Amino acid sequence: KLKNNKGKSDKITIFSYLTKLRQLCLHQKTLLKDYKGKSEKVKVCMEITKEAIESGRKILIFSQFTSTLRIIEEEIQK
Repeated sequence: KLKNNKGKSDKITIFSYLTKLRQLCLHQKTLLKDYKGKSEKVKVCMEITKEAIESGRKILIFSQFTSTLRIIEEEIQK
């Protein structure tokens, strides 16, 4: 799509693609609703969360993407 712009700088499109790549790196399910696989980043987040709970510590989980937080919430509920 960027090649089709014939040299024009489309910063919004570039930013949009970079944002999508960041979401995919967190969990593919954020953009691919039918995705059934797992995310290593969410897996590690769950391991850290479990360790914190078992040791009685409090933790704060944050993300720029609310869709990722929803996925993490689903995993915590399980």
